[in-house]
Amino acid sequence: MNLRGRCFVLDVDGTCIVAESAEWRNPQVLPGTRAVLEAIRRSGGRFVFLTNGSALPPEEYTGVLRRSALPVEDQEVITPGAIAAEIIAREYPDRPVLVLGQRGLWAPLEQRGIPCVGVEEGERAGVVLVGWDPVWTYEKLAAACRAIWNGAAFLVTSLSPWYATKHGRTPGLSAALAAAITYITQKPARLVGKPSRDALRVAAARLGVPVEELVVVGDDVELDFRMGKEAGARTVLVLTGVTLVEELEKLPPQERPDLVLNGIQDLLAYL
Repeated sequence: MNLRGRCFVLDVDGTCIVAESAEWRNPQVLPGTRAVLEAIRRSGGRFVFLTNGSALPPEEYTGVLRRSALPVEDQEVITPGAIAAEIIAREYPDRPVLVLGQRGLWAPLEQRGIPCVGVEEGERAGVVLVGWDPVWTYEKLAAACRAIWNGAAFLVTSLSPWYATKHGRTPGLSAALAAAITYITQKPARLVGKPSRDALRVAAARLGVPVEELVVVGDDVELDFRMGKEAGARTVLVLTGVTLVEELEKLPPQERPDLVLNGIQDLLAYL
């Protein structure tokens, strides 16, 4: 398979780096990552990083990658916070947002001038946005539920039960918090991060190509692969993250990724 000159949507955790936390503390760049990015550019291709991390704004995640000596431009990192801001601005204009998360959610909303409310004003929120929120309280849970009972839209950054770190599979927090709210309100959350169509649509728009022309590279068969497969994009799975070989072997041949690689460094052979 020749992938020269193609547009890539790259996962980060478990694909290009492994770190110690959702804030990408002490990141370790996985072998071949820098060489692959440089090869994509040399071949006339382009790439964006698409992460489900919502702890930091895109520019701060970009800074982490740059300090790790990866050649990344400002517009080449997309987060669920940025995707949520686009959705809210387009579909829920002028609705105040109750944000349950860190500055990775607040900052993109503020940059677009979207009004936000605190827990004490949660009942008047028109949107509840849940992301990575390690400082969780009963007051936040109650405010979110009351807002949803009053008709607020309910968005979540990730429904993945885990993500890859230096410690292996690490529990995903956003999904757990959203599950608690759904259990109480009986209203399912709308996913804005991977593997949603919204996430891939934003990535395709950033690259200026139809989703069918993308190459999605990631480590999670339930996120990266499923997102790309359902959209008709090419898919590449690397075995340096959360997906185990045994899990992959259980899939029927027609449901497997187009390429399965030991690590991102093996992508060089196709560039």
